[in-house]
Amino acid sequence: MSRERRTYPRKPCFLSVNYATDDRAYQEFIQDISTAGAFIETRHLLPIGQNIAMTFSLPSSQENIKLTGSVARTTPQGLGVAFFLLNDKQKTYLNSYIVDM
Repeated sequence: MSRERRTYPRKPCFLSVNYATDDRAYQEFIQDISTAGAFIETRHLLPIGQNIAMTFSLPSSQENIKLTGSVARTTPQGLGVAFFLLNDKQKTYLNSYIVDM
């Protein structure tokens, strides 16, 4: 029996995301998201600790959200990204989507 170890609930999704390091930009898809981070499906694996800037919008909104974070883990399927501190507007924006599960 596997036990979920995450502190924050994740919502499965398929969201287009643009993200960039200091020297390169990418366009991929977020597979799941929480207020603490996201998993980006990609074959372009980055090193753990790499900082990235990302922009995406939720299905219920035309507004883009811009977040920064760092690569917390990698798998053959992609990157686990931990978001840096979110402001209240960003938390509310994400929670409006995640809590609506």
